Amino acid sequence: MKKVSEIQEQLRSGKDYILTSDYDLMWIGKNASPLNAYNDYIETVNLPGRSISTDESTIANMISAKVASSVSYEDFEVSWRVPKDFKIIYAVEKWMNDVMGVDDNGVIRIGYFDDYCTANSCDIKLSSEETVISQILGLYPINRQAIAFSNEGGEYIKFSATFSCYKIKTEA
Repeated sequence: MKKVSEIQEQLRSGKDYILTSDYDLMWIGKNASPLNAYNDYIETVNLPGRSISTDESTIANMISAKVASSVSYEDFEVSWRVPKDFKIIYAVEKWMNDVMGVDDNGVIRIGYFDDYCTANSCDIKLSSEETVISQILGLYPINRQAIAFSNEGGEYIKFSATFSCYKIKTEA
């Protein structure tokens, strides 16, 4: 059994653990690729969770068991510090307009799922290596959060977006 001092030493060395800042993102696809220009501005990334829904079922000997019935993925969230040109917000907004937008005549236009979703993904890698931690597939923005300005000043503006995804691949 390790002593507390040995565990603390190991934590400080960072050899056996991944720090929250040890990652890189690679946005892939027509809508996603423009976000690569703003990777240095990323503040937080929340990897989506996965849930398996189950139903009660009776099997051979009348034993009740839970049987898997569907899989669902949580949303993928990213927040950025906003650069002075605000282009990160415009890039996400353009992508959202490709999903569903209102044209100059007030007509709602819906994009093609294969164009705005299945063609876009995000790979999350360890910074120190080329190891892919996770691939978020079938990605598109579903929420652009409000941006708060304040008269107090001295704080940077933060921008967050929530993305829907249909599959998460992780390397073993």
